[in-house]
Amino acid sequence: MEWTLKFDPPKADIAIEAAAPLYMAGSCFAQHWGKHLESLRWPGTYHPLHITYQPEALLRQLSLTIHDQPLIEEHWVEVEGIWRHFDVHSHFGHPVLELARQQIERNKQLAQSSLEEAEYCMITLGTSLVFEYQKTGLSVANCQKVPQSEFQIQQLSVDQIGGQLLQIQQLLEGLPRMKAVVWTVSPVRHHRSGLVENQRSKSHLIAAVHQLVSQHQRAVYFPAYEWMMDVLRDYRFYKSDKVHPTEEAVQFIFKQFIKGYFDSSAQELYAQLRQVQRMRNHRPQFKGTAPHKKFVQQREAIEKRIRDQYPLLSLD
Repeated sequence: MEWTLKFDPPKADIAIEAAAPLYMAGSCFAQHWGKHLESLRWPGTYHPLHITYQPEALLRQLSLTIHDQPLIEEHWVEVEGIWRHFDVHSHFGHPVLELARQQIERNKQLAQSSLEEAEYCMITLGTSLVFEYQKTGLSVANCQKVPQSEFQIQQLSVDQIGGQLLQIQQLLEGLPRMKAVVWTVSPVRHHRSGLVENQRSKSHLIAAVHQLVSQHQRAVYFPAYEWMMDVLRDYRFYKSDKVHPTEEAVQFIFKQFIKGYFDSSAQELYAQLRQVQRMRNHRPQFKGTAPHKKFVQQREAIEKRIRDQYPLLSLD
C-alpha cells in the first residue's frame, strides 16, 4: 500500500555549481536552510536583516540594501523603552535610538556585501497579507507590538504581488554575479489570520510566483509548499504547534532541493561537507587512542581534498 502521493516534479532549469555562493531570504523556512548551509561551511548567507514574510517588505529591504537608501524616519517607534523599526524584524532593537540605527546599518552592509558575491538567491515567501501603518500609508515588515488599531490589514491581489516580485527579480538580476533566483512558498501556516485566510494568502503567492517564472528565464520555482502539503501531509511531520515542520521535514524538503537544483559536483561537495560535519560532531569516548587518531586522520584527509579542490571554501 502506498502511504503518500508520488511527486516527481520536472527537473529544474538551473544547476547550481559546487561552492556557488547562495543567498537565502524570506520566511523562517529559508532561515533554516541558510543556517544549515552555514553550519556546513557552504558559502551561503541568510538575509542579515532577518525573517521577512511579505514580498513587499522584502522588496523594501532589498531596495534599502542594494541602493543604500536610508530607513523611513516615520517608521521608528519606541515600544517598552526599546527603539525598533517597522521595516525590519523585531530581532533588532536597542534602548538608545542611535545604537539601534547602527545595529540595522551594520546588518544592511553585511547584506549588501553578501548579495554582491551571491550567484543564486533563494526566496521563501510566507504571506500576502500586509499590515499598513495608518500614519504613513505604507506596509510594514513587523508590527513591533504596536496596537493593531494603528494598522489596516489588507490582502494583496495576485497582480499586486506579481508587480512586487518582478521588482525584486529585477533588483537581483542587476547584481554583478547573480545567475538565477529560486522562488518558493513557505508551507508554514499563518494560523493567526485564520485557516481560510491563510489558504487564500498562499494561493495568491503561488499564482504570482508562477506568473513571474513563466515570463522570466532567470526565475525558477521550487515546490517546497507542495512537498509539505501533498507528500508530508501527516501531522507527525509538524512540531507540537501543528504549524511549523519538524527538523526532519525541513531536511527532507531541502534534500529534494539538493537533488533537483544542484549539479553533480555540488551534490558531491554537499555530501562531503555533511560527512565532515558529522565527523567533527563525533565525541570519542577515548581520545588519543589508535582508533581515534585514525578517525581524525580520515577526517583531515577529506578536509584536505575539499580545500585542494575548492581553495576559496573556508572550513575553519
